[in-house]
Amino acid sequence: MIAAPDAIATASGNLTGIEEAIRKAAAAASSSTTRIAVAAADEVSTAIATLFGGYAQEFQTLVARTTLFHNEFSRALSAAGAAYAAAEAANAAPLGSLLAQVGSLFSPLERLLGPPLIGGPGSATLGALLNSATNAVGLGAVLNFPSTVLTARAPTE
Repeated sequence: MIAAPDAIATASGNLTGIEEAIRKAAAAASSSTTRIAVAAADEVSTAIATLFGGYAQEFQTLVARTTLFHNEFSRALSAAGAAYAAAEAANAAPLGSLLAQVGSLFSPLERLLGPPLIGGPGSATLGALLNSATNAVGLGAVLNFPSTVLTARAPTE
């Protein structure tokens, strides 16, 4: 399963817009569904008005339940997205320290021999090599997500 916190946040925002549309539609329908006038003073008109009034009350109850469910679903989706992003950041943090430690392994060698002859510092980092390797086998988008989170940029291909 692939989940992107940005997509989850966008979906949650869209759900908020849908909830507002449901509320507006219910408010617009409220006056015409709850105040049903009796057409005439006979028993049939009164019975029909009562019947439609019952349906109107059921509609208002259904809208209230739908709005409540929608609100809870939106909050659950937002919480899940935040938890997923936090878990990804927590899982990516050790990778960042590992990359820093690997980089520090080469610093004594650079002090002894000087900077590399080809390219400058950071031109061929371990992260770029890992990105290239995972992209080559078709797993770049899945495996490079922690690297993308750590560096706040998309992996290079």
